[in-house]
Amino acid sequence: MALIAGLKVAYRDWTRAPERGSPRLIAAIVGVARRFPRRFVSLLLYPIVAYFVMFSPRQVAASRQFLTRVWQRHPRVSEVFAHYMTFARMVLDRVYWLSAKDHGIPVRVHGLDAIEAALAGRRSGILVLGSHLGSFEALRGAGNRVCGRRIRPLMYVANARKMQQVLDAINPDLTRDVIFAGRPGTMLEIREAIEQGDIVGILADRSPFDERTVRVPFMGQLAPFPVGAYRLAALLDVPVVFSCALLEGSGYQLFFERMAGTGRGLSRAEREQWIVAQATHFARHLERYALAFPLNWFNFYDFWQGGMPTTAVEPQPAEDRS
Repeated sequence: MALIAGLKVAYRDWTRAPERGSPRLIAAIVGVARRFPRRFVSLLLYPIVAYFVMFSPRQVAASRQFLTRVWQRHPRVSEVFAHYMTFARMVLDRVYWLSAKDHGIPVRVHGLDAIEAALAGRRSGILVLGSHLGSFEALRGAGNRVCGRRIRPLMYVANARKMQQVLDAINPDLTRDVIFAGRPGTMLEIREAIEQGDIVGILADRSPFDERTVRVPFMGQLAPFPVGAYRLAALLDVPVVFSCALLEGSGYQLFFERMAGTGRGLSRAEREQWIVAQATHFARHLERYALAFPLNWFNFYDFWQGGMPTTAVEPQPAEDRS
């Protein structure tokens, strides 16, 4: 019972953190996940999710809003529960992916040729754009194996200390792969990673910073998408690949989709048009997979209005690890 209570509190902490998660959540789940099989630990999530569905009306309303948009009807309580159960299972699986002990989680890869085409003839790396659809950790864990390149996730500096605590608790070796955004040397670190042939992964559907966005079509309405990833791609002259790792059944479907070419040789005006086109292309891919796997959608707020949760973490200076 103590384990379930700890997971319940940690799970509520997670829903209040819009980005990479809570040390309390990870600390609670890591202890349980390391002692019991994945299937057994998944059973412990049911009372946590039931509690959350009953006592978190704002987030549940966001789930209903999204599922109504997808299915064009009001979702049943069981469907909202399934939405949050998918989220909870994905949170649990983060522990396995980050610990490099995936407990035999099945992964089926689609579109690997998109990665191969982007890397063809290049000694340098590329950008892979993920989102809050599915699991970025599954992309990172499985992607390292199937892509044959080191994957370097870009995380926001607001979470630097928090994430270092999390990574140290699960697998200290992972810290050296993380690139923290917002530091004076971040751009240089990204450039060096690309030059070394690494794949830099970025979540491109939202940002906790006051970053410029463009409103592009997404599920029948204009929605705001940040443009920082595309400016970075143009500046570094690197190919961009869309990706998502979606939980289905007991395993994951890992998808890669090639996006348009680089912004090389474009004038300033042309580059701005290219950036909007890239955001539109990304939104089109995201829409297609969100409609096909709606229970993997983990933006629990009004995405179309662009209102990040009021508890969004503000950027703070982080200690330099160099």
